[in-house]
Amino acid sequence: MKKQKVYYHTFDLGKRKITLCAYFHIDVVYYLGVGMSVCVPEDAYNEQRGHDMARAKVIRNPKIMFMCSPDQVDGHVIKGILAGVEKSIRRKPGKYIAGYKKKSKAKTA
Repeated sequence: MKKQKVYYHTFDLGKRKITLCAYFHIDVVYYLGVGMSVCVPEDAYNEQRGHDMARAKVIRNPKIMFMCSPDQVDGHVIKGILAGVEKSIRRKPGKYIAGYKKKSKAKTA
């Protein structure tokens, strides 16, 4: 019996909107993956499109967690993982977002 749970989390990073998708797949093997979509400032934000793009990426990307039983992971755990991913993106956005350049403060002499 194949079953899946999908959780979304959207947040602002400067002028960008970031949508994260956690995809929990239950089949013979249980796994969790996280995908991300980025809406750049030049584009109008569309929530459904952001969800669709993030979900497509999580299905293509390597999985981040495998488990023996689906009971090991509930909604609170998945939401905690998404919060941790958001924190990582905020700390080093250039690592996760291609072409991201944070404005550096001008040094005063």
